[in-house]
Amino acid sequence: GSAAGRTRCRCQSGPERMKKVQRLAYLTIVGPAAVILTGVTFAFRRRGHHHLEPGTIVVSNHVHDFDCLALVRVFWPTGLRFNSQLSNFDIPVAGLILRAFGTIPVDVSDVRGFFSANAQALADGDCVVIYPEGDITCYETSAGTFRPGAFVLAVRTGAPVVPVALVRSGRKLGVKWCRPQLEAKVGPPMYADETLPRCQAREELRQRAENFVSQALDEAVRTHRGEAVGVSR
Repeated sequence: GSAAGRTRCRCQSGPERMKKVQRLAYLTIVGPAAVILTGVTFAFRRRGHHHLEPGTIVVSNHVHDFDCLALVRVFWPTGLRFNSQLSNFDIPVAGLILRAFGTIPVDVSDVRGFFSANAQALADGDCVVIYPEGDITCYETSAGTFRPGAFVLAVRTGAPVVPVALVRSGRKLGVKWCRPQLEAKVGPPMYADETLPRCQAREELRQRAENFVSQALDEAVRTHRGEAVGVSR
């Protein structure tokens, strides 16, 4: 009943209110924007429903500036938290939008801060997205080498990793503006092998996730060429 108690109560409710605002913005703004922009840019089609457990790390190849919105559609309505370079938060308007949606700022010179921020998000039950290739590999038919950061995080926190391969369907849509159609192949949750030393567990998990994405891209290419996929010889 004291003034100090009421002040503490108000302070504690602030983050909760912010989370509710972010969730509302995600449902009412990000979702509709994802449908429109992914339809216009690469005619993305969502196939089926993919559920994410709270505290999951999503790793994906990075093929387009807007492919984050494709991932939003893949796991809708589960909220995703993306990582973005710290300098992007200084851009007028864009910085406000990034903060409003709970985007995690990444300072490339502060590795400890990256792990700390993402570990806290996972502990809060959020699902975080990390592009382990580091750069955009625009519609490449093979995956780049996955960097270890996401998998170090998985080993440290015990969080599952869900790999996603963004692949071209082989069809091109449109007349005046011809663009390839993009689809997502979602893998099963992958956990670090607790029987291995941490460095080996990280590398084994990294290879499993990278292999899933690489094989999905390879199968997509062979399918579009009319070759048999998944047939043992």
